[in-house]
Amino acid sequence: MSNAVFCLLLLFSCVNYNFTLRSKCCLGDDIVRSLKLSGDCECDGVGECDICKIRNGNLEEWIEKDDLVEFKDSDLRNKLMILIGDLERGNDCKKQLISICVDRLISSLDGEVEDNLKKLKEFDSKDTASRRTVSYMLIKGMMDELKEFLKRASSTVNYKYDFGISQSLLEGRAPLCTLAERVKKESELKEILDKIVDKFPKIANSSLDDSGNTVYHLCSIYGNEALFNYFRGRREFKKGFLSIKNKFLLKPIFIAIKRHEHEVFKAILVEELKGKPEEFDTDDEIREYGRQLLMIAAISCNDEALDTLFEKKASTGGCKLKRIKETLKKTGKFLLDILAKTTDIAASYGSAAAFGVPYKGDLASAVLISYKKYLAANKPVLLNKEEIERAFSYLEDHHYKRIDAIYDEFYSVWLEFQELALQLEKFLTKSCKKKTDLILKNFNKLKSEKKSFEKKRCKFFSKAFTDKKEFVNKAMKDYDRFDEIRLELLSLNKEFKRFSDEAKDSFSKRINN
Repeated sequence: MSNAVFCLLLLFSCVNYNFTLRSKCCLGDDIVRSLKLSGDCECDGVGECDICKIRNGNLEEWIEKDDLVEFKDSDLRNKLMILIGDLERGNDCKKQLISICVDRLISSLDGEVEDNLKKLKEFDSKDTASRRTVSYMLIKGMMDELKEFLKRASSTVNYKYDFGISQSLLEGRAPLCTLAERVKKESELKEILDKIVDKFPKIANSSLDDSGNTVYHLCSIYGNEALFNYFRGRREFKKGFLSIKNKFLLKPIFIAIKRHEHEVFKAILVEELKGKPEEFDTDDEIREYGRQLLMIAAISCNDEALDTLFEKKASTGGCKLKRIKETLKKTGKFLLDILAKTTDIAASYGSAAAFGVPYKGDLASAVLISYKKYLAANKPVLLNKEEIERAFSYLEDHHYKRIDAIYDEFYSVWLEFQELALQLEKFLTKSCKKKTDLILKNFNKLKSEKKSFEKKRCKFFSKAFTDKKEFVNKAMKDYDRFDEIRLELLSLNKEFKRFSDEAKDSFSKRINN
């Protein structure tokens, strides 16, 4: 009998506990209605009509209840998450209600640091998708509210809480991934991250998603140079962090090349070449690394990266197909998928937020669209003979593209220069009545400079000037001298243009007078 009574009491206890949980999680129809924009609203959600005022009043009463810290809905969201995710109002009205909620939270954190920390963690516990408040604010583009929330909440717990910013969510990415995508001003990054990273410095080299990406991988995925500069400038930065590979064996620089994120690529390269006096020509190890980056740039059809690597003395010398295959196998079987080209839908969402409409769109779709860029950057492809051969072919094409560019630039400016000098001489011969005219004298000085330049040009190029391949061979053998001649040509061409304009203006004034 006693056992039966005990079982009944236990059952009643469980039912009562479950009822309590459910009642705590119940939003109530009035709150659900108040979150929505009424079809009878007369102010488009600005909060000025009677209907909006009544609904906003209901929400304010709901926020002010004593259960703010403990409250969780059926998705385990706190009241702040619900307001951010579900409230259909204009920006100003929504900000006001969110501000009231934050004020109410801060006023409840009025005890000792450890007590406050316990309350804050309870309030900010994960929802069913493992998201915390920071994730909701980042996804909705609420940067001002995020900075204010972090600043005020952190101060109540002596900055001992990281707000889960580096912890992976149910979808496999930490909030810091969303931050890397959305926040690209170093000043904003400092406001958001400084106090957190000061207390939790391991964030700088931690895995932030299921793919094993660090913050430096994220900089490459989202082209966030400001975030890279922020972490590079911190005291805990180490060059070795840039060598960490994700689970697909991709370093941050590989992803930057593949994503054509040139500014991030150059910033990483500067760090990797520090202490290398001859850049990629310093020693065998760095030469091999340079060849590897050239191959990745070629496979990724990234001409800008190829140009930069060649400028830094990277060389394809010794790049035999068999040896390259073996070299890249040492760094891992996987390389970058060059076919993953995707429209950056997330960028348009972010730009909308920047122009003051960050609360439009639904939370789930906002999360979904940000994945395209992320998945494209991390998608691997098995290295094979065909990929490597195609890379060699692209390197050759790149070489000839650059030959065309060097030759075409110089030759087109030279032709323009010749035509300008000829037309100017015809004009002055016709316009100057006296050989002693000062304008004519000054022109003759310019002609002497042109003659001197032509001697230098002919001596350097000889017959190679009209042969594109020979022209470039000459230029590459003594690039410094070629560059001197090129700069002199540009300077003379500019000077002739200036003189031509001034001469024509002077003669026009003479005629008018």
